[in-house]
Amino acid sequence: MNKTPSEIASYIPELKSLIGDADEKVFVGVCPAQIALATAADAAKNSGILIGAQNMNENDKGPLTGEISALMLLDAGVKFSLIGHSERRGVFGESDETVNKKLLKTLQSGLIAVLCIGETLIERTQGKTEDVLKYQLTKALEGIYSNEFRSIIIAYEPVWAISKGVGSLPTPTNDDIEKVVAYIRFLLESCYDKKTATETAVLYGGSVDDVNANTIVKANGVDGALVGGASLDVNKFAGVVKIFAK
Repeated sequence: MNKTPSEIASYIPELKSLIGDADEKVFVGVCPAQIALATAADAAKNSGILIGAQNMNENDKGPLTGEISALMLLDAGVKFSLIGHSERRGVFGESDETVNKKLLKTLQSGLIAVLCIGETLIERTQGKTEDVLKYQLTKALEGIYSNEFRSIIIAYEPVWAISKGVGSLPTPTNDDIEKVVAYIRFLLESCYDKKTATETAVLYGGSVDDVNANTIVKANGVDGALVGGASLDVNKFAGVVKIFAK
């Protein structure tokens, strides 16, 4: 819940000028607040920057005050949506069943889905990382077929590493990240096939900034980054984009 429509209207052109032709080498997406989506999509025209939603409802319409549908997002020029972000799960109580419904609706609508999974600090300290990821991933993917993965991106966001605030740990090492990403691909191969496991894009998200991105980009199996707080500073976000574009 950051940046007004007018702030986004200036953010997008500034980002474009800072990254140069980097958006021709990597996919670049920005997920503003709902009220700024149409403004962002308009500002991003004639650029390679894709506009995404932070959340969406699994229904097309109805008496659901405060919600937004895939149809509304598409009409506003949105190309993708985050699904199951840790704050949606932890703060707003979204269940894995709800995440599954949203993922199904996202794919049915033609939007790209960025499916977020990750364990909390307590789950990590209890050695439950793999159990949590397996449950979250398999529940989210119920009813999803392998040919639909061309519209699915998976983002691993360890909740314990986000923002480096109270109760969080430092950003995981590349060895930690590689082990988790390899496990995610193992699960995809077990549930689907090797092609799906190999070709599905997997991002890392958890306090990514323009400094540690130089290390994270070298992690085997990581295809990109889900950038949170650092993206509020357009220079830092542009820095991350350029690092991955190299």
